[in-house]
Amino acid sequence: MTRECHVRFWESAEVRFLCATRHPKHFANAAHATQWCTDYFDWYNFSHHHSGLNGYTPEQVFTGRYHEVATEKQLALDSRYAQNPERFVHGRPTIKLPPEQVLINPVTAEDIEKGVSTAVNFPTLNRVKDKTTLTLN
Repeated sequence: MTRECHVRFWESAEVRFLCATRHPKHFANAAHATQWCTDYFDWYNFSHHHSGLNGYTPEQVFTGRYHEVATEKQLALDSRYAQNPERFVHGRPTIKLPPEQVLINPVTAEDIEKGVSTAVNFPTLNRVKDKTTLTLN
């Protein structure tokens, strides 16, 4: 992991980390900090529905499971619309999909010239994939 990618990851995570509702003022020891961070990142990746991802979790977007979730949501909306179309003054509702790209600190052409890697470098993504595989099997 390059230093710049490492810094970018932690700068973005720090904002969410400090905003978490159950953030302790102090950790009792390293094990307590490790456990809290593990729980936090599990919540963030598997339970937190992001507005920037149109209500999907990072796990759903990363694994492509958002397609299944979007289909279920659309079926529910279609059912409600069929029952009471007059309640939908703007017409038939449709589900939004997550954006094609989500960038926290986009790599610019100038960064690439400096040798900054454009590869995905997000340490918890492999844990998401591994945990999802274990959960779904």
